[in-house]
Amino acid sequence: MENRDNGQKSSFRYLFVLYIVLFLLALPLSVLAIPNLKANLEETRFLEHYALWKDKESAKDVRSVKVVLSSYSGLVESERTIHTGYRDLLHYTLEALLLSETVEEKAKGFISLIPEGTTLIGAVVRDGIPFVTLSSQFLSCPDPVEASEQIEKTLSLNLGTKGLVIISEGEVVVRR
Repeated sequence: MENRDNGQKSSFRYLFVLYIVLFLLALPLSVLAIPNLKANLEETRFLEHYALWKDKESAKDVRSVKVVLSSYSGLVESERTIHTGYRDLLHYTLEALLLSETVEEKAKGFISLIPEGTTLIGAVVRDGIPFVTLSSQFLSCPDPVEASEQIEKTLSLNLGTKGLVIISEGEVVVRR
Protein backbone atom coordinates (compact mmCIF):
# COMPACT_ATOMS: atom_id res chain seq x y z
CA MET A 1 0.00 0.00 0.00
CA GLU A 2 2.85 2.35 0.89
CA ASN A 3 4.53 1.64 -2.48
CA ARG A 4 1.33 2.58 -4.25
CA ASP A 5 1.14 5.93 -2.42
CA ASN A 6 4.79 6.64 -3.23
CA GLY A 7 4.13 5.80 -6.91
CA GLN A 8 1.18 8.17 -7.04
CA LYS A 9 3.20 10.92 -5.34
CA SER A 10 6.09 10.49 -7.76
CA SER A 11 3.66 10.50 -10.74
CA PHE A 12 2.10 13.66 -9.43
CA ARG A 13 5.54 15.24 -8.93
CA TYR A 14 6.57 14.19 -12.42
CA LEU A 15 3.44 15.72 -13.98
CA PHE A 16 3.80 18.86 -11.86
CA VAL A 17 7.42 19.35 -12.96
CA LEU A 18 6.43 18.63 -16.56
CA TYR A 19 3.71 21.31 -16.47
CA ILE A 20 6.11 23.85 -14.97
CA VAL A 21 8.73 23.13 -17.63
CA LEU A 22 6.15 23.44 -20.43
CA PHE A 23 4.88 26.69 -18.96
CA LEU A 24 8.40 28.08 -18.71
CA LEU A 25 9.05 27.14 -22.34
CA ALA A 26 5.74 28.44 -23.63
CA LEU A 27 5.93 31.82 -21.88
CA PRO A 28 8.98 33.21 -23.72
CA LEU A 29 7.78 31.77 -27.01
CA SER A 30 4.42 33.48 -26.65
CA VAL A 31 6.11 36.76 -25.70
CA LEU A 32 8.21 36.49 -28.86
CA ALA A 33 5.13 35.76 -30.99
CA ILE A 34 3.05 38.73 -29.78
CA PRO A 35 4.79 41.43 -31.92
CA ASN A 36 4.46 39.24 -35.04
CA LEU A 37 0.81 38.58 -34.25
CA LYS A 38 0.19 42.30 -33.76
CA ALA A 39 1.95 43.14 -37.05
CA ASN A 40 -0.03 40.48 -38.91
CA LEU A 41 -3.31 41.78 -37.50
CA GLU A 42 -2.42 45.33 -38.53
CA GLU A 43 -1.27 44.23 -41.97
CA THR A 44 -4.44 42.26 -42.72
CA ARG A 45 -6.53 44.97 -41.09
CA PHE A 46 -8.61 42.22 -39.50
CA LEU A 47 -10.37 44.57 -37.10
CA GLU A 48 -11.39 46.94 -39.88
CA HIS A 49 -12.68 44.06 -41.99
CA TYR A 50 -14.57 42.69 -38.98
CA ALA A 51 -16.17 46.09 -38.39
CA LEU A 52 -17.20 46.26 -42.05
CA TRP A 53 -18.64 42.76 -41.89
CA LYS A 54 -20.53 43.62 -38.72
CA ASP A 55 -21.99 46.75 -40.30
CA LYS A 56 -22.77 45.01 -43.58
CA GLU A 57 -26.44 44.72 -42.73
CA SER A 58 -26.76 48.45 -42.20
CA ALA A 59 -28.08 49.98 -45.42
CA LYS A 60 -26.94 53.49 -44.49
CA ASP A 61 -23.31 52.38 -44.78
CA VAL A 62 -23.69 51.28 -48.41
CA ARG A 63 -22.59 53.69 -51.11
CA SER A 64 -22.10 53.47 -54.85
CA VAL A 65 -18.75 54.70 -56.11
CA LYS A 66 -17.69 55.23 -59.71
CA VAL A 67 -14.37 53.58 -60.54
CA VAL A 68 -12.33 53.70 -63.71
CA LEU A 69 -11.33 50.35 -65.20
CA SER A 70 -9.53 49.36 -68.35
CA SER A 71 -11.21 47.77 -71.36
CA TYR A 72 -10.40 47.12 -74.98
CA SER A 73 -11.65 50.59 -75.84
CA GLY A 74 -9.56 52.33 -73.16
CA LEU A 75 -10.51 53.49 -69.70
CA VAL A 76 -14.21 53.22 -68.85
CA GLU A 77 -16.36 54.04 -65.83
CA SER A 78 -18.01 51.34 -63.76
CA GLU A 79 -20.04 51.60 -60.59
CA ARG A 80 -19.29 49.56 -57.48
CA THR A 81 -21.11 49.35 -54.19
CA ILE A 82 -19.05 49.40 -51.02
CA HIS A 83 -19.73 49.55 -47.31
CA THR A 84 -18.28 52.84 -46.17
CA GLY A 85 -17.89 51.91 -42.52
CA TYR A 86 -16.08 54.64 -40.64
CA ARG A 87 -13.92 55.81 -43.53
CA ASP A 88 -14.12 59.00 -45.55
CA LEU A 89 -14.88 59.36 -49.27
CA LEU A 90 -11.19 59.19 -50.25
CA HIS A 91 -10.56 55.91 -48.45
CA TYR A 92 -13.67 54.03 -49.49
CA THR A 93 -13.29 55.19 -53.11
CA LEU A 94 -9.79 53.72 -53.17
CA GLU A 95 -10.99 50.55 -51.40
CA ALA A 96 -13.73 50.18 -54.03
CA LEU A 97 -11.15 50.55 -56.79
CA LEU A 98 -8.88 47.92 -55.21
CA LEU A 99 -11.64 45.30 -55.10
CA SER A 100 -11.45 42.44 -57.61
CA GLU A 101 -13.49 42.79 -60.76
CA THR A 102 -17.11 41.70 -60.44
CA VAL A 103 -18.62 39.04 -62.68
CA GLU A 104 -20.52 41.74 -64.56
CA GLU A 105 -17.36 43.80 -65.10
CA LYS A 106 -15.48 40.75 -66.38
CA ALA A 107 -18.37 39.94 -68.72
CA LYS A 108 -18.13 43.45 -70.18
CA GLY A 109 -14.38 43.00 -70.69
CA PHE A 110 -13.35 45.40 -67.91
CA ILE A 111 -10.12 44.74 -66.04
CA SER A 112 -8.18 46.48 -63.33
CA LEU A 113 -4.60 47.43 -64.10
CA ILE A 114 -3.80 47.36 -60.38
CA PRO A 115 -2.37 43.98 -59.30
CA GLU A 116 -4.76 41.82 -57.30
CA GLY A 117 -3.90 41.77 -53.62
CA THR A 118 -2.82 45.41 -53.55
CA THR A 119 -4.12 47.00 -50.36
CA LEU A 120 -4.51 50.58 -49.25
CA ILE A 121 -2.18 51.51 -46.41
CA GLY A 122 -3.07 55.19 -46.23
CA ALA A 123 -4.27 58.17 -48.20
CA VAL A 124 -4.47 61.92 -47.74
CA VAL A 125 -5.26 64.89 -49.96
CA ARG A 126 -2.96 67.93 -49.67
CA ASP A 127 -3.49 71.00 -51.81
CA GLY A 128 -5.89 69.04 -54.02
CA ILE A 129 -3.33 66.30 -54.75
CA PRO A 130 -3.97 62.81 -53.35
CA PHE A 131 -1.03 61.02 -51.75
CA VAL A 132 -1.82 57.30 -51.77
CA THR A 133 0.26 54.67 -49.98
CA LEU A 134 -0.24 51.17 -51.35
CA SER A 135 1.12 47.78 -50.32
CA SER A 136 4.17 46.27 -51.99
CA GLN A 137 1.95 44.23 -54.35
CA PHE A 138 1.55 47.41 -56.40
CA LEU A 139 5.24 47.19 -57.32
CA SER A 140 4.49 44.00 -59.32
CA CYS A 141 2.33 46.07 -61.66
CA PRO A 142 3.46 45.64 -65.30
CA ASP A 143 2.74 49.30 -66.10
CA PRO A 144 2.51 51.53 -63.01
CA VAL A 145 1.84 54.62 -65.14
CA GLU A 146 -1.34 53.13 -66.65
CA ALA A 147 -2.44 51.82 -63.25
CA SER A 148 -1.85 55.26 -61.73
CA GLU A 149 -3.95 56.82 -64.50
CA GLN A 150 -6.79 54.52 -63.46
CA ILE A 151 -6.41 55.64 -59.84
CA GLU A 152 -6.08 59.31 -60.75
CA LYS A 153 -9.20 59.31 -62.94
CA THR A 154 -11.22 57.46 -60.26
CA LEU A 155 -10.25 60.01 -57.61
CA SER A 156 -10.84 62.92 -59.97
CA LEU A 157 -14.29 61.56 -60.83
CA ASN A 158 -15.36 61.14 -57.19
CA LEU A 159 -13.40 63.85 -55.39
CA GLY A 160 -12.41 66.37 -58.06
CA THR A 161 -8.71 66.03 -57.28
CA LYS A 162 -5.92 66.78 -59.74
CA GLY A 163 -2.68 64.84 -59.94
CA LEU A 164 -1.57 61.86 -57.88
CA VAL A 165 1.39 60.62 -55.87
CA ILE A 166 1.64 56.88 -55.21
CA ILE A 167 3.97 55.64 -52.48
CA SER A 168 4.90 52.00 -51.88
CA GLU A 169 7.55 50.58 -49.59
CA GLY A 170 8.42 54.14 -48.50
CA GLU A 171 9.36 55.24 -52.02
CA VAL A 172 7.48 57.47 -54.46
CA VAL A 173 6.53 55.10 -57.28
CA VAL A 174 4.45 57.44 -59.45
CA ARG A 175 4.04 61.20 -59.50
CA ARG A 176 1.44 62.56 -61.92
